[in-house]
Amino acid sequence: MKFSRRRIQNIIVTLIICSVILLGYHLLSMTLTTHSRFTGWLLIVFTGFLASYNIRKRLSFLPIGSSASWLQMHLYVGLIALFVFLLHIEFRIPNGLLEFSLAAVVLLLMTSGFGGIFISRFFAKRLATTGEEIIFERIPIFIRNIQEETEGLVSQSITDEKSSSIATLYSQHLHHYFCKPRYLLHHLAGSDRPLIAIQGKVNAIERYLNKAEQKIADDIIELIKTKYNLDYHFAHQAILKLWLFIHIPLSYILILLSILHVILVYVYSGGSL
Repeated sequence: MKFSRRRIQNIIVTLIICSVILLGYHLLSMTLTTHSRFTGWLLIVFTGFLASYNIRKRLSFLPIGSSASWLQMHLYVGLIALFVFLLHIEFRIPNGLLEFSLAAVVLLLMTSGFGGIFISRFFAKRLATTGEEIIFERIPIFIRNIQEETEGLVSQSITDEKSSSIATLYSQHLHHYFCKPRYLLHHLAGSDRPLIAIQGKVNAIERYLNKAEQKIADDIIELIKTKYNLDYHFAHQAILKLWLFIHIPLSYILILLSILHVILVYVYSGGSL
């Protein structure tokens, strides 16, 4: 099934489910049944399902559907849950500290969720253009290796060529660049200005170097480009990691607040759910 057709189908199913829930809500509102309990328990069920996606990712070896299918369900069930939540609070700002906190967490969770989907798809396309996949946890190791290789070339220029030109360049302009990931905001903005500026500093001294030193300078420029590519991966993957560190804890906070909310409702209703 084509992606656009599947999206339309999922939207239609989502609208149908929301319509059925809205009908049930109005029918219950005309009876003595408390319709807020109906939407409340629906929210608990939906929240439990949404939280199970994180468990599904940890148990990827189980034959319970592909991660892509679960992500689609997670997205559209999240939309349904948002609609049910708005019904539950009757489209108004909740009263009370707990109710307001619940509403704030829900909105933050939804915002982080949809924001995360956008940046994950947008960044995935960007990273795909680099033509290689780099594991985030190994990037600091690669950067350290590049720094050591660069410093080896600098030492070579001193011992073999008896010159301090490249060593001076490295200490004044390159050491800061090679020691850790740099220019993260420029990478997120898709800018190559820092790379051009750093290469320009190397090119500026090349006319004062002999052929052996020029070869060393050219090798350093290649290492500068490799390091810049690693920084690009680091910047984008760090945002993806940061998003998960926001979204997942918010989901657990929501579950805890929901449990507390149910307990209080149970207590103040005299034990009638």
